Amino acid sequence: MEIEENIYLQYFIGYSSFSPDPPFDPSLFVEIRKRLGDEQIDAINEKIIAISVQKAQVIEEKNNPSISSPETAQQRSDPLPETKKMNESGQMPKPSVDADV
Repeated sequence: MEIEENIYLQYFIGYSSFSPDPPFDPSLFVEIRKRLGDEQIDAINEKIIAISVQKAQVIEEKNNPSISSPETAQQRSDPLPETKKMNESGQMPKPSVDADV
């Protein structure tokens, strides 16, 4: 078992010092799965996956602020200046040529 060999994992689960003894019997997880049942285990797994996906999306949005999801994208209420210049046919007007330029 990896926990038996890793002092950092032992500290993480609450040990105050290194111990070569196993922290729990490996069959404990089998007993937990049997008591909970397949439906509850599946529900737990789905919740873990959903939370992981949400956290990954938040991290991605923080790392790439130019990328926004449809939920966070905001619509412009005013049209862009270029679109204001378009005529009824959808074409941009030709620039006027001034002699002063």
